[in-house]
Amino acid sequence: MQAACIVPREKYGSRLVFGLAASSICVFIYLSMVVYFDYIQYCGKAIYVDDDVKTITAADYSVELNISKE
Repeated sequence: MQAACIVPREKYGSRLVFGLAASSICVFIYLSMVVYFDYIQYCGKAIYVDDDVKTITAADYSVELNISKE
């Protein structure tokens, strides 16, 4: 009877390949998500600046002063 933590020699190579493939897929998914979120953040900033430029009013250049009677 074999112990539960010992891997047979014939399965050792396939487990290494499976581990390598699984970790490579995880790294690829992680990097893809980082690039996607960075792209979405960049697009959001560009849209914000574009909308801000389109909505310039006179209030952006005026100053309000409170003058007391004294």
